[in-house]
Amino acid sequence: MKHLKIVAKGWKGYSSVIGGVKFKDGVSVEPVPRHIADRITGGISMVEIHDDGSEHPAGVAHRLVKEARSRAPVVEPLTRATDKELEDEAKLDALRAERAPVERFYTREELEKIVEEKGLRGLREISDPWDVKHRAVAPLIAMILHAQDQFLNKRNQRLQKIADRAEEGRKEAEVERLARLEADRLAEEEADRVASALLGSSVLASVYKAGEVVLQLGTIVEQAFKRSGLTVTGWNRLPDGKREKALAEQVEIFEAHFGEQLVPVLSEKPKEGEEPSEDEERTPECLLGSSVLASTYKIGGNTVELGVIVRGAFAKFGGTADEWNALSGDAREDLLRLELDRLVAE
Repeated sequence: MKHLKIVAKGWKGYSSVIGGVKFKDGVSVEPVPRHIADRITGGISMVEIHDDGSEHPAGVAHRLVKEARSRAPVVEPLTRATDKELEDEAKLDALRAERAPVERFYTREELEKIVEEKGLRGLREISDPWDVKHRAVAPLIAMILHAQDQFLNKRNQRLQKIADRAEEGRKEAEVERLARLEADRLAEEEADRVASALLGSSVLASVYKAGEVVLQLGTIVEQAFKRSGLTVTGWNRLPDGKREKALAEQVEIFEAHFGEQLVPVLSEKPKEGEEPSEDEERTPECLLGSSVLASTYKIGGNTVELGVIVRGAFAKFGGTADEWNALSGDAREDLLRLELDRLVAE
């Protein structure tokens, strides 16, 4: 309860009774209960005087406005379960459904032996978890055996469904994998077709080496073309100076990637009547490598350079360097991947 003070115009200094409340000089003599204050402030503007001397408007209307400002915050809506959470919950429910209500299953002979030892009470200790009841021994044994068989059949059906779904998932994953491989193959064929249609360079060499890595001019042209963002027609229509500049920038990018300068490879054939040395026969000067594989691999804690993989694949190829370099890109890449797989397996 708080004292009321009249603030309505023309009522200043009022000293009398309003609605059973006595006022003196416009202030109630006694604190006024809320229900009475709500009644008498409906027609006359008044304020409540708090213990600290502060004043606030009195009455139902002002109190409703004040309480509306301090209402509880709106509760955030509950988050919806994700598909993964729903899947995990379904798996958990399936596991619970597969759990039997008893620790072991009984044969008819075992149940009859329990009846001999403990009577009907012992048999009911087994039947109660299965929620089967009967007053006679023989029907109760039959009901327990039926409940056990029914549970096992349902569980086997659920397990079979799970196995079938897993097999379907494996088949779908295999179909997707094969589709991705086919898409990659088509993309490589398209890249080869585009690369063959791209104008190259009359300045750069046809083959470069960075350490043990061998790069064909076609690889440099293809990567520079991709960086340009142009169509094949747009690339081929570039002025020679701009195209050579783009190719030179791509050479610098490859040099930064391999950490070595690209050195042009000049194939020097032995002069007429001159036989190649044993070292030249054993170690060819230039073996084409890969534009797909990385320059190095971590295998068994060791760093294996692409050149090692190329030499190993060439050694198992059994042909000459010219025959190796004359292979199609796909055939050479397959041999290099086989050599990489062999190194990883070892």
